[in-house]
Amino acid sequence: MRILFLLLVLFFGIQTTQSQTKLKRAKQSLSAKSKPRAKRTSKNNTNNATNSYNYTDSYDDSDFSFWTSLILDLGWPIIKLGVTIPYYVAIESPWEKESSKPAATMTPYAYANGDKGLYTYENTTNPTKFTATLSDRFVYENQNIQGNHANLNLRFWNRAGLEIDHLVLWENNPNFGKDQFSMLTVLAKYYRVRTERFVGWWGIGINHIGSYIDKSGFAYGLGIEAFVAKPISLEATFNGSIINQEHISRFNSGINYYIKNIKVSGGYEYLQLGTPKFSLFSLGAGISF
Repeated sequence: MRILFLLLVLFFGIQTTQSQTKLKRAKQSLSAKSKPRAKRTSKNNTNNATNSYNYTDSYDDSDFSFWTSLILDLGWPIIKLGVTIPYYVAIESPWEKESSKPAATMTPYAYANGDKGLYTYENTTNPTKFTATLSDRFVYENQNIQGNHANLNLRFWNRAGLEIDHLVLWENNPNFGKDQFSMLTVLAKYYRVRTERFVGWWGIGINHIGSYIDKSGFAYGLGIEAFVAKPISLEATFNGSIINQEHISRFNSGINYYIKNIKVSGGYEYLQLGTPKFSLFSLGAGISF
């Protein structure tokens, strides 16, 4: 009898531990409060301070002048190099600025100008200055976990963009009940690579987690789209952020089929919310105006 009682306790204990939806585990992972780190103290603080004072005192004025001159002579070129190289990589290089090739201008939508993608080198009398693309995709992992992925992407000033992305997942588990998760990401984007066949961008912004967590954090993103042949393109994006010291990663890849200003898309979405990971398939459509 005692053995039977212990087996029942063990069985129901396991069931209680596992009786959480995958989305609930994700929300618990992201809402966990970080533990404060203990400050490390040194027993030799006083001796170190005294030694540092004596060591500094041992320098004379000539030594100080020598090292100051050396730092100024070498430091400024290093600082300048550390600023200019990231600028050339992220924004524009002098070779691009001085190139004789005409600057790429926006098209109203992909393949609007023949076999050109989102940009064209052709000089037009009335170039496109603003476009908006609204898309919506259904995402699916299994019969219990499904969701909706809405996206509004604005492009303007030929290089700038603003993206508003909203992902909602819901889980309907017959054993453990229902749960929901929502995430809103807003990115200010810069289109670094602008050619007729290839587009690349990066962006920074904010990521907000709803679903009773109500936390926001810094977000960043990267994306590319290759216009391989009319009317098809291949697209991949990556977004990352940190909420309560837990990483949120999202990778999307897919194929787009363009019919004038309408696109039909399908692909794969990988999502990591703290500890839980999701592999989702997506299918949807979008319109540019």
